[in-house]
Amino acid sequence: MSQIVIRYTPPAGTLGAAFAKLFQENPELEIADDLRRFKSLIEAGEVPTTTGQPTGTSSPLGRFDASDVIESLY
Repeated sequence: MSQIVIRYTPPAGTLGAAFAKLFQENPELEIADDLRRFKSLIEAGEVPTTTGQPTGTSSPLGRFDASDVIESLY
């Protein structure tokens, strides 16, 4: 099994990291998303997207949210 270590050092060090967080930038999440897309590309030959897929039907009351039903069971 191979292991890859990625180390991210933000520009301007700690000050740069604080500035990035101020603007809702999270390098750890961006790296995780990039790796997830890369894995999909290597395994399937494409990156899955929802572009061009139908959204399904919705009722006049809006989309069905199953979380309300699940919460009421407990």
